[in-house]
Amino acid sequence: GPGTLWFLILLLAPPLVLLTIAGARQGLHGHLADPERVRSRRAARQSLINLSSVDTLPESERNAAVIEALCTYVADRTGQNSAGFMRGDAITTLRRYGTEESLIQEVDQLISQCERLQYAGAVEGDLSAIGKDAEALIRRLEQVDGLGINQEACRS
Repeated sequence: GPGTLWFLILLLAPPLVLLTIAGARQGLHGHLADPERVRSRRAARQSLINLSSVDTLPESERNAAVIEALCTYVADRTGQNSAGFMRGDAITTLRRYGTEESLIQEVDQLISQCERLQYAGAVEGDLSAIGKDAEALIRRLEQVDGLGINQEACRS
């Protein structure tokens, strides 16, 4: 009867109101809660932290760590899986996002320099300089506007 109907309305109203509020808040803050976007925004900070500890690694591991920091940065920033993300993937990704070619070339050269050093096993060049170069490149990539997860969606 009518009593049952009122009981159901009273029972269902609070959760529905809460769901509506939660939905509206999710709409407002959805991009803040999205783990991919969080990863994209934290990409530089995380890679710079990783680079800052390169000097503490054994020399044999430093080049690999610099390569990883750069490649992981590009993967994280663009929301791709960083596992097995190599120089080719990083360069292709930067091109796809319309990054300035001269900057792409610098990233490519630095990574290939690290690869050469890694496989040569010799310590040519100053490794801490390579770490600093990588940091500088990440800071410059941070300034690239279109690089990141569906930037247009975020602006709307």
